[in-house]
Order: sequence, then structure tokens, then C-alpha cells
Amino acid sequence: MSAPRIGIMGGMFDPVHKGHLQLAQAALTYCRLDLVKLIPCGTPVHRDRSIATAAQRVAMLRLACGDDARLQVDTREVDSPAPSYTYDTAAALRSENPEAALFLVLGLDVFLAFDTWHRWQDLLGLVHLLVAVRPGYTYASCKLARAFHQEVGARIATTAEAATKYSAGRILMAALDLPDISSTQVRRAIRVGDDASALLPPVVAGYIATNQLYR
Repeated sequence: MSAPRIGIMGGMFDPVHKGHLQLAQAALTYCRLDLVKLIPCGTPVHRDRSIATAAQRVAMLRLACGDDARLQVDTREVDSPAPSYTYDTAAALRSENPEAALFLVLGLDVFLAFDTWHRWQDLLGLVHLLVAVRPGYTYASCKLARAFHQEVGARIATTAEAATKYSAGRILMAALDLPDISSTQVRRAIRVGDDASALLPPVVAGYIATNQLYR
């Protein structure tokens, strides 16, 4: 029996939107993952705190995932008072799933600053990276610091199968056609009274309206 493949998607999810869900679904298909763990950030290190409470963000995520068993909400970061470092979360997941292939799912904008993350080189010893890019984009065109650019070039894998020949540390640039949506865009639309329902799963739009969030 082959080792399980687990995706890891972190973020504030303030709120979770259709772009998040489509990225998770695309990662499931692209890497033939068994599941994706959606992990809302607890105490962020490099950004402001969330507007919605942790409980509200978790509730919206659970509503958005519905009964899809392949999408699992993991609350370990919001349950902890410690700063939310991806390395710590990945280390815990590796300890819990020693045989699994772990794929950290990132957008390109986040990946471009990956070399500023806490213990990023050690993190690459725990997980592979799945970087969602626009069709036609390659790492060669990434605007990265020279040393990091070379590091990325040495770690590129063309398929998930090629990546899983290694225990961790491979980087896949996945050409995915995803909607250009951000949580900031959703919050701004709601704040000024625009209709944001097209950007959100209906159950999340309903929750936001009921709880009068982001107004």
C-alpha cells in the first residue's frame, strides 16, 4: 500500500472564499492527495490579526468544507496561544504521519517570500511545496533572491510522482487556472455594501450575513 499524501493549506481564512476551495480541490487532483488539511492561523507573525474571531473563522471553514471528507479543518493553531509558525505545524504533522508525503500548498505571492519564513530550510526537510501559478509561468521567471532562486531550481519536480521519490523538499510549480480572489477583496466589498456572494460559498455568505461580519 502506497504512503498517504496529505496537503497542508494554512491561512487566516478571514473569510474562506471560493478561491481557497478551488485551490484545495485542484491540489487534491494535481497531487492525487488523500486529503487536504485546512489550518486557520492562530496568532500571526507577519500580518495583522483577523477581523472575525477564531471561532467564526473555523465555523466558516467547516461550513465551506461541508461533507467532503477529503477536506479537513485542523484547529491546532487557533487552539494554541503560541505564535503560528508553519514549521512547528509541519513538524507536528510529520510526527503524526511519519510515512506520509506532505505537500504544503501555497499561492505564488506567498511563495515569493518563502525564504523569509521561520526555519524555511528546515521546513523543506519536512514537506514538499505545491506552488499554484498561472498557466505558462515557470520558476525561471520568479523574482527571487539569487541564492533562493538557485535553491528552487535544484528542487523543482515536474510531477507529484517525481516528488514523492524523495521524503521531502521537492517543489512543484502547478499551472492552475484559479479565480483571482482575496479575503481582503471580500471584506472590502462587504464593508462598502457591495454584493460579495459570487466570491463566497453560499453557506459562508449566509453565515457572514447572519453574524453581520465585516460591515
